[in-house]
Amino acid sequence: MISRLLLCVFFLGQSAGALWAGEGAKVQGQVVIYKTDAKGKKKPIKGWDVSNTVVYLVPAGQTALSLPVPEIHPSMSQKNALFQPPVLAIAQNQTVDFPNDDNIHHNVFSFSNTRKFDLGIYPKGTRHSVKFQKLGPVIIYCSIHEKMNAVVYVAPNSLNAVTDDRGKFSIEAVPPGKYAVRTWHRMLPESEDFVEVTTVHVEKKETVRVEINLADLMKNK
Repeated sequence: MISRLLLCVFFLGQSAGALWAGEGAKVQGQVVIYKTDAKGKKKPIKGWDVSNTVVYLVPAGQTALSLPVPEIHPSMSQKNALFQPPVLAIAQNQTVDFPNDDNIHHNVFSFSNTRKFDLGIYPKGTRHSVKFQKLGPVIIYCSIHEKMNAVVYVAPNSLNAVTDDRGKFSIEAVPPGKYAVRTWHRMLPESEDFVEVTTVHVEKKETVRVEINLADLMKNK
């Protein structure tokens, strides 16, 4: 049984003929957790941390989608004895930079099956890079500071985002097509829903709802 997340998604963009040169629809939304009352009505609730939820799109059914791997290297910095950002979503085969921007030495390593590596201990002003080829979450640690940890989530393509502290997200340059909208969070059930992005115009607005039921969260505790 698939757990569900509430995403209010809006599509803004240009006509299909303008794609693809990094152009396309903008998909925006918000993650909300709900519970069902005695009358069977869904009621969004507060108090759950829905920040740092990874949201990503993959082609649904037979829809083909071939997007280039972004050349830019996202950065996960070591600063104030923290990894910043704490969750980073990237495309498969993308490379991430790990700069030490702190005044102390740090180490970056992972035992995750998705990507095992150890960059050793290095000082401020130094950076190392890692290419991520397998899909899924990679948990990052520092061997010197036990409380330092973060996640690099490897999505199938560049159509991904991480929610802010209010659960909001935005995915740029989405070509027309049918997509599965999937989510991942360290403490929440994964979810999936489907959406079709058609020829879009700035004045056109569409929504898709993907929800996480509080009862599903309780089962996972």
